[in-house]
Amino acid sequence: MGIKVEPNPDRSRRQNLPLQLEVADKLLRFAATMTTEPRTTENLNPRRAYILMALGAKTFATFQSVQALLKLGMCEDSSALVRIMYESAMIATFLAHAADDQTVGDYADYFMFRNWRDHELALQVNPEAAKAFAPEVLSQMKVDFDAVRGRYDRNRGNNWTNFTAEAMALRADDKLPSGFRVYEDLYAAIYRRASTFVHSDVRSIQEFFKEDAGGLSIQRPSTPERCADVMYAANFIMFATCWVVTATFYGKRFVPEWNALILEWNGTPGVTAWPDAAVKHFDD
Repeated sequence: MGIKVEPNPDRSRRQNLPLQLEVADKLLRFAATMTTEPRTTENLNPRRAYILMALGAKTFATFQSVQALLKLGMCEDSSALVRIMYESAMIATFLAHAADDQTVGDYADYFMFRNWRDHELALQVNPEAAKAFAPEVLSQMKVDFDAVRGRYDRNRGNNWTNFTAEAMALRADDKLPSGFRVYEDLYAAIYRRASTFVHSDVRSIQEFFKEDAGGLSIQRPSTPERCADVMYAANFIMFATCWVVTATFYGKRFVPEWNALILEWNGTPGVTAWPDAAVKHFDD
């Protein structure tokens, strides 16, 4: 299995939209085959295993949305979804293999805190929000909130963790075998760039403006090459996700299929994919 294989520096391949879409189709088929097979969870306790399964499925679903939008030439909207893909994949790896039990529990129970806090904030804006839920639902929400509120103090902004995304990426990489530590690189190369579209900072609109003799006009900057770049980034995250899910639940079972896929994506003849000796537990 081979994230270890260096991505091909040939940008003509990276910016080939039909090729990147074809790789995406094959990745989806691989994920569908993999996730319908019987799995083992002996390396993880049930809560970690369920979180990895669910966040993996979320990543796969978002990947399909990215692919669908790029077929329509919607590269800016797709870029925002690529950041969601990255966060889902990275947090899944962090919680499954790098976080302590308390952090995993804080993630899993966060809804108990957040649901009631969101209700309180809605009431501050509009008292009619009190009618949004049945009394028994509100009562249970308050019971849940009181049970966990002390775990989500204001020192961390009422979030489920004090770790930043970058800190979680580093910890996740620390638990991956040598050659598969991709999250820090992806944070620098993909997450930051995609964040411009999520937060609508000025870099997300600069290419919309065009000045000519007629004055200033607004145009959509999408091109097949830009869309291919986004699809390439989404494919990279998908490869990382599939590897973590596969190695965790299936061991060496899908090594040949994985090697064939990643070598096709990489496009470098004669490169040997990372040996299946890497598919051991993440603590090696």
